[in-house]
Amino acid sequence: MTDLTYQGLLLDMSGHIKLNLQNGEAVIYSPYGSGKAFVLSDAALYVYEQLANGLTLQEILQSRDDTDWEESLHAIIQFLLEEGLFGKKVPKQEKAKARRAKSVALWIHVTDACNLRCEYCYVHKGKRRLTKEACDAIVTALHNDVEAQQVKEVELKFAGGEPLIYTEIIAYLVDQTKAKLEPLGVKVRLAIITNGTLVTEAKAHFLNEKGFSVMVSLDGLGSYNDARKYADGRPSVEHVLQGIETLILAGIKPTILTTISDKNVDGLWELMQYVRGKGLTLSLSLSRDYEHGVGLTMNVDHVTSKMVAFLEQVSLLPDNELPRLSFNGIQFDGSRTRICGGGSNYFAVDPEANVCFCQMTVDKPLGRALDRGGILPFATHVETLGRDGVCGECLWRHVCCGGCAVLALSANTLGEPSVMCELMKGVLPAILVYEGRKIRRKEVRQT
Repeated sequence: MTDLTYQGLLLDMSGHIKLNLQNGEAVIYSPYGSGKAFVLSDAALYVYEQLANGLTLQEILQSRDDTDWEESLHAIIQFLLEEGLFGKKVPKQEKAKARRAKSVALWIHVTDACNLRCEYCYVHKGKRRLTKEACDAIVTALHNDVEAQQVKEVELKFAGGEPLIYTEIIAYLVDQTKAKLEPLGVKVRLAIITNGTLVTEAKAHFLNEKGFSVMVSLDGLGSYNDARKYADGRPSVEHVLQGIETLILAGIKPTILTTISDKNVDGLWELMQYVRGKGLTLSLSLSRDYEHGVGLTMNVDHVTSKMVAFLEQVSLLPDNELPRLSFNGIQFDGSRTRICGGGSNYFAVDPEANVCFCQMTVDKPLGRALDRGGILPFATHVETLGRDGVCGECLWRHVCCGGCAVLALSANTLGEPSVMCELMKGVLPAILVYEGRKIRRKEVRQT
């Protein structure tokens, strides 16, 4: 860097965010460059802070007399340039290129029946259940997709209702799918979402033997789980905890799924300690309950403040106590334009082999699995992220991606800020700090 080519560079402070970590390092996120969060420490953080204080590169170069300082400074500046921290860039307005889906994920709605009556459940309770005929149609449709579009991976995620009511039909669909697709070189992945109350040793053994990843819904300990009650009003939490123990004893480490609302946000710390103590992962989702003319059916300010306080407390924990958290679609991992693959390469299939946009629209089928020869021909494009205006300029646009497409369609906000916008903006900085801690812990372990 003998000619100091970059001497006139100024950091674009509005085009990225820098947040301090408790160990003196900093996490940075920019929607430009790689679009991935990264952590700065030592010399890199020093250079960033000097630039932020208005120093020129000549002054920064002269601030140290290390023999390799000029080379290091050049590498740091080049990295910051590539990450888009200097001068605002205009996002590329490229048309989406048609490409073959390499994977297909199906949410298999096994049944409408359930032994619980969760307050926020969107499934209309009934007697529908998956049949062998429907399974055969699903397998044939997937086989057609593999042959027509060279699909290499298929994921079947069983849910309901409560899928463990009918493990026999689950076994049938799993066996038929593997028999039909694995000889073609297709990887078949299996997952199941259960309320945990019907887990027995036999069912846990079945899930482990078949290679399922298991997710158990649990909103909190004690009364914090009261939104998830039996049909007769009894609390379910103790039976859920028993089910989790049974899964662990069978060799399964379930992911704990938690929907955050006013009713349980105050119990997150206690729940996290329980989940961490079991060596499990806690997956957090913000409630999307929405009413026209009212908005989100929760106190957004309360949920935001409590969620932020929880995450700040978590991010102060030492590395060996940091829990494994995920945030249901929220990722600081590249220039994404959709928060999920719903209606693209991810669909729901109801008990009658009807294909639906996703599990949230399981009562609004697009057509039967074989109506168009396969699953992927039902793919559509719903753009939730506005390219212009508020969303197009938002720092978080590739993290939020305009939010849930189904919610946007319901609230008539396609291409506009989501009804979740203020809530997301409130919690995303705290999530970013946690992600910074994860990045740093991973780097330390690798070295």
